[in-house]
Amino acid sequence: MISSLMFIWLRSTLPQFASYLSSFQTDPKTTPHQLFTLHPHAGEYNIIEIKGTRIRDKEDNTPDQIAVHTSWINKPGQQSICLPHRLIITIKSSRKSASSGDPLVQP
Repeated sequence: MISSLMFIWLRSTLPQFASYLSSFQTDPKTTPHQLFTLHPHAGEYNIIEIKGTRIRDKEDNTPDQIAVHTSWINKPGQQSICLPHRLIITIKSSRKSASSGDPLVQP
C-alpha cells in the first residue's frame, strides 16, 4: 500500500473563498492513530479520526449525518463531505503522475 495525502477544506458559500485547513501525509506503517475536533463555524463540530491511511468524520452535529455514514475513506479520489458545515475531506495519491497539474483539486 502506498502513502496518501489527505486534505481537509472548509468551504464558504462562494468557491473562491474556500480555505485550506490541513493536510496529512500518511503511511500504513508509521501514521499514528489521531483524533481531533474541528469547529468549522460557531456551534458546529466535526470529530475527525485518522488511522493508518484511513480518515473519517467520526462524529458531527449535523442533522443528516451523511459524512459520518460515509465512514472511512482511504483511496485517492475519495471524498467525505459534510455539506451543512461546508467541510470537505479529500484523498490524493502522493505519487506524481506525468499528466497531473495542480496537486490539489479546489472544492
